[in-house]
Amino acid sequence: MNTIKFTKMSRLSTERHNPGDENKQRIQLFNKEYTVSAPINLNILITYDCNCNCDFCIISQKQKLPCVSDQIYLDNLSRILNKLNGLPIEITITGGEPTLCSERLIPTLELIHSYGIPHRTFSTNGSGLLKYVYGKPILQYMKELGAIYNINLNHLHYEESKNKELMLGATINEREMKQISSFCDINGMDIRLSCNLMKSGISCMDEIMEYISFAEQSGFHNMIFRELINYENEFVPIRPIMEQIQENTNFQYLGNVENDHNIIDIYQYQEYIVKLYQSKKTDQLTNLIYREGLLSDSWKTEHFYEV
Repeated sequence: MNTIKFTKMSRLSTERHNPGDENKQRIQLFNKEYTVSAPINLNILITYDCNCNCDFCIISQKQKLPCVSDQIYLDNLSRILNKLNGLPIEITITGGEPTLCSERLIPTLELIHSYGIPHRTFSTNGSGLLKYVYGKPILQYMKELGAIYNINLNHLHYEESKNKELMLGATINEREMKQISSFCDINGMDIRLSCNLMKSGISCMDEIMEYISFAEQSGFHNMIFRELINYENEFVPIRPIMEQIQENTNFQYLGNVENDHNIIDIYQYQEYIVKLYQSKKTDQLTNLIYREGLLSDSWKTEHFYEV
């Protein structure tokens, strides 16, 4: 996926996953040999449920599997983590909106923590991060159980009314955003605002810079801007914006990193390191997906590994 990432230089040390860290390996997985660029990203879908209804959501476009009981979900996940133990794996928590299902989310975080598997990303719209479960907010559980890297808070516009219009559901206001960013600052958690470029939302370089200003005022130091997937009506190509950055003398070119998945041009802009990710096609195993008790190597549902 082509993306642009702005990160305050003072926050670079908290980055969990850096493209230069990847290395090609041959691994044995479920009686089959794969070439991978380690680490592999294990996506754990907590729930399909979401309190937003974004038109472009890629999860809502996928075929949904029948729901299993929480006990089966957790038992099967434990078996899978045991089988994957020792392999180069990182975890992405996703949904739906994972905080809507705390009865799965918290035991899942506890299970991952017990195996010592590092977290790569936690994707959320933020609406449940401050929700109290058994006397403490979900953010506190995340801190205690190691889900502190690349917390992607999906936020589509710097205007609150426009953000609500685009997300079509639960959103967080400026006060809640400052509460969340403050909690993460105090506790060394790496949270960033994640914005999909859209014709009816953020669609050009000027609006990106306005969004960054809004993010700073709300206490956020990391921002990522992405192209939409499979939603042509609202699609905004990111390449012309990248070219503007490359031609702008306010962005100082620092170098280039390339691996099997991306070409990354790196710039400095004021207090920010700016990374331009251009994705490459690869036939390597990059992702595993766990949902409703089943594990696959694709969001398509034709092939599942035996648990």
